Amino acid sequence: MNMLINWYNLKNPLNFLNIFGNDNPVDCEIGFGEGDFLLKKCKNEPERNFIGIEYSKVCTRKALKKINNYNLNNIRLILLDAESAFDMLIPEISLDNIYINFPDPWPKNKHEKRRLLDRDFSILTSSRLKDNGKVHILTDHTFYRDFILEEMSYYGVLRPLFNNGYKEKTDDTILTKYEKKWRSEGRKIYYIVLQKVIHPFYERKIRYEDIKDGNVKLKNDFERFYKKAIKDNNSLAKITGIKRLQDKIEIETILKDWSLFQKCKITLIPDKMNEYKLIIPENVFRSYSLKLLLESIFSTNN
Repeated sequence: MNMLINWYNLKNPLNFLNIFGNDNPVDCEIGFGEGDFLLKKCKNEPERNFIGIEYSKVCTRKALKKINNYNLNNIRLILLDAESAFDMLIPEISLDNIYINFPDPWPKNKHEKRRLLDRDFSILTSSRLKDNGKVHILTDHTFYRDFILEEMSYYGVLRPLFNNGYKEKTDDTILTKYEKKWRSEGRKIYYIVLQKVIHPFYERKIRYEDIKDGNVKLKNDFERFYKKAIKDNNSLAKITGIKRLQDKIEIETILKDWSLFQKCKITLIPDKMNEYKLIIPENVFRSYSLKLLLESIFSTNN
């Protein structure tokens, strides 16, 4: 069984019933790292299903290697950044619990926009939680602890459960890799639980475009778009490389739609006179930025 979800060709959010083959409750871990916490949850709670989200390919490979040592049917992994995964793939009102263990605090002011747990993310996460669903957060960073409580409570859709917003975690239940490390260094671990109290409106931002491979005709001046940003609102495409080989042309691009960032190599194979066969890699989500790029450099015949 393939535990890694292939999301590139999904036009709509995931159907958990189809993925797991049952309607058991679903929990999610954001940033599962090497998978230790997620694996223990799956083994300890076989009556629940778990979705893991991770941006690192290296960590995902390590986690898959561990998971494949067990006969577990209640776990699936998504290799993608959390914001894009929640926007594109996690259905509305579908999760009971979200676990976020030791998110990067990005403590410098110039890196504030990189912090995941801000007020906008509170809207996105709460829209995916069921009524009274919870976000569980562990951090060893006092500044980020206070930042999380302020930002994630800002719109009032999530409410801290503890009196002062957090409590110090002293038990040894399911220690993560970083928790073991920080405890060995004598650091305090802070536990935050935020409960959904209001269901917010959230409109999906990253959408699938019906882009098909086929015969295309390059514009004569298409190379003028080399290293030029092609933009429309929060979507951007840029050609970063053009290779004219004997039997094909390879166009290397970067694509950005809101939080989703992709690198894509488009291949053009000579076919009929002045026409090329367009080949888009299977591991590319056909987003609006890709559509912008294709409309800029060539047009289809149909």
